[in-house]
Amino acid sequence: MKADYLWGAFASPFFVRETGVAITDWEMADLVREVCYDVGTGPLALGGAMAGYRAFADAVGTGGRFPYVIVGVTDASQWEAGSGMLDGEGRLVRTVGASSAGGAAVDFAAGEKRVALALHAAWARAVEAHDHAPPDLSAIEAALAGKQAASAVLDALAGVDAGADRLACFTGPDSVEAVACTAFARSLLDDADAAAARVTLGVQDADGGWTVGGDMLPDEDGARALGGPSRRWSALHAASIVSDDARIGGGRISGIDDLAVADGGTGASTAAQARANLGLGSMATQDAGAVAIGGGSAVFDSFGVVTTGDPYFHRHSATAGSGAGVLMRRARGTSGAPAHVNASDVLGGIYLGGYQSVTNGFTGGAAAIYAYATEDYSSGGFGTEIALATTAMGVTNRSVRVRVGDDGFRPAANNSYTLGSATNRWSVVYAGTGAINTSDAREKQDAQDIPDALIDAWGDVAWRRFRFADAFAQKGEDARWHVGLIAQQVRDAIDARMGEGEAVRLGLVCFDSWEAEAEERDEEGNILRPGRDAGDRWGLRYEECLALEAAWQRRRIAGIEAALAQLSGGGGDGG
Repeated sequence: MKADYLWGAFASPFFVRETGVAITDWEMADLVREVCYDVGTGPLALGGAMAGYRAFADAVGTGGRFPYVIVGVTDASQWEAGSGMLDGEGRLVRTVGASSAGGAAVDFAAGEKRVALALHAAWARAVEAHDHAPPDLSAIEAALAGKQAASAVLDALAGVDAGADRLACFTGPDSVEAVACTAFARSLLDDADAAAARVTLGVQDADGGWTVGGDMLPDEDGARALGGPSRRWSALHAASIVSDDARIGGGRISGIDDLAVADGGTGASTAAQARANLGLGSMATQDAGAVAIGGGSAVFDSFGVVTTGDPYFHRHSATAGSGAGVLMRRARGTSGAPAHVNASDVLGGIYLGGYQSVTNGFTGGAAAIYAYATEDYSSGGFGTEIALATTAMGVTNRSVRVRVGDDGFRPAANNSYTLGSATNRWSVVYAGTGAINTSDAREKQDAQDIPDALIDAWGDVAWRRFRFADAFAQKGEDARWHVGLIAQQVRDAIDARMGEGEAVRLGLVCFDSWEAEAEERDEEGNILRPGRDAGDRWGLRYEECLALEAAWQRRRIAGIEAALAQLSGGGGDGG
């Protein structure tokens, strides 16, 4: 027996088996099929047409009712059929006819679902029973045969509003619009050539050299320029030039006497004479504003600047890259006869110091960032490295901590500095390869087999799935799951087998603690270091944990192989 509805949108054996709905030979109506990822029993938001199909909005529009079928892909046990319509937001509003929920609206779960336009069985039976012949249309066809064929051009012309001083203008193959055409414009249409058009316009002839009869006057006073920045006249010859306010935007004017200082000039034609006339030396002292030095060199034994406001160094530049920076240069020799720098020469840097109370003087540089040469400079190379130096608490000597060179970013001293600390950890380390740990035999001692008691204890360790508490506090259920070990469980398993306190004697179990620290702020109230409570934290060296896991697995595999060998009679073919 056929079901009440023909839901032929999905002809899959699974759908027939799970739903009990028979699939007929009817094809999908209008090729309308969309995916859906929405959930619940209410209106469902559609996710777009599937490849080769159309969307519901394009086929049925908003407000029209149509039969539909929904089949779950992620959860294939969920299905629903009925009639529906699209609301103003393009969602499918459902009236259920049959479903996997016993005829009620299915509470669809998250995941992919497919929604199709289906054929109602009653409509299909009506089409199959409709067997009368179509009407005789031959008379209509004969009448239409004698009519003029439809023309998009004529239709376009018919839509143009006629009127005085308007002209039909084609804006495309099948589009026309009316444009204004005044009596003056029509007077130009019958001119045979440019000469006739100039007569109509009242423009005098020009002879190619721009000799124009009569005066050349702008249409408004002070409203027009003679030439422009990119279209200049080659020369201007005039018997006289009369101007109320003449301005020169650039270039020079020859044959003019120097303008006296009393008249607002310098009384000079050279910069040196101008400085002398104005009473300026090589550099002027100014009470305010900025001092600009256009060239040359300034030599100071000492140069001090005291600011009363916010200190800043402001570099204006219209160029990109190094042109926007500040250049520090170093040379041996003298300023008049410079010589090349040698390896280890400091090229320049920033040295920071403070006033100290014992000798009532400034420090020579408690911290520094500077660049130095790594080879003697020549046209063949000028190798350079950057150093970062600080002074530790309780000492007065600055030490380089980090160097940056062509071989990468490295500590200045071998095996002396950590990357982060127990209370200041990096959140993530991105690397192209894994970390390389020292494993040289020359740097190890007391190498021996792993005790069986430690391997036995490791057998009690459990690998667990977990989420980090801080990630869960921030993301909730979206926090990701991790797989690994719990440090305290590893500690307890080892202590239970080997004795209290033995776990922390192993390098694989780590314990760090710290004292409470108060918040630190600078004199302007900015936080330099946030405060923290006293605390501690357990950790593991996973590479050692994995080594111990491998040892436990090796011993267990060896035991299994020995047992199998004993069962097979010590070797040979079994059977």
